[in-house]
Amino acid sequence: MSAFIVNPEHIAALAAYTQKAGNFGHAYNIMTKKEIFNGVENFCAVLANANVKSIADKYNKGKVDEADLMFAEECINKLGKFKSLLGCYNKETLTDADIYNMAQCLEYQCCEANDWFQTDAYWLITKIKGIAAGNMAKQAKVQWNYQAA
Repeated sequence: MSAFIVNPEHIAALAAYTQKAGNFGHAYNIMTKKEIFNGVENFCAVLANANVKSIADKYNKGKVDEADLMFAEECINKLGKFKSLLGCYNKETLTDADIYNMAQCLEYQCCEANDWFQTDAYWLITKIKGIAAGNMAKQAKVQWNYQAA
């Protein structure tokens, strides 16, 4: 499967999910030991730019096309569509399972970047997947530490 630029709505939805009440907290880049600025527009730009960089590194020898420079702005402009994920009413509803799968997809589309594991996007996607998976696992019998009976 070849890598591609995801739809702007895909990234906007993931960024909006990070702002859902009680969902996220702080995100850190473990490699740089720095917090990733917590803002829905910043998260949108981080994810969008990572997708563009990955495609550029894989197919264009690291060169970004002029049109790709506007991709983060396109994603940010789509945030309004996902107000339901920001705690407001909207007909569009994505489950934690949807978000997890979307994060998996974006991770695959971004992983061609030469420095992928050091990027804020890698750690942000890891955090999004962790929150979504944790929300899906709330019904599990073992919530943290397993103790045999």
